[in-house]
Amino acid sequence: MQGIFKSGHEDIQSLWAIDGIRDRDLFICTMSHARFSFLLVCLKFDDKQTRSGRLQTDKLAHVSNIFNEFVQNYKINYSPGEFVTIDEKSVPFRGRREFRMYIPNKPTNLSENTDYG
Repeated sequence: MQGIFKSGHEDIQSLWAIDGIRDRDLFICTMSHARFSFLLVCLKFDDKQTRSGRLQTDKLAHVSNIFNEFVQNYKINYSPGEFVTIDEKSVPFRGRREFRMYIPNKPTNLSENTDYG
């Protein structure tokens, strides 16, 4: 939900503030701040003790296990029908990565080309 409301860089506690902003009602109605904080502390998808060894061969070691499980479940539970559209989307990104892709006719010149399909 933070991505939808472009509030990813906000303090988490401010998302539950009652300040008259209508968008915040969705956070409040979904779960309490205390419940969210509890889940945030408990949910871990990576073993930090083995991450350094895995990073030598897998650059996405911190999320690769959960991502691979997601992909496997997606393959099992989704079967494309007759009318399927496969497209790509340029995602604006200026973080660290090993490659840089210049696409002059896209809205953002520095973008990461993401294939959906």
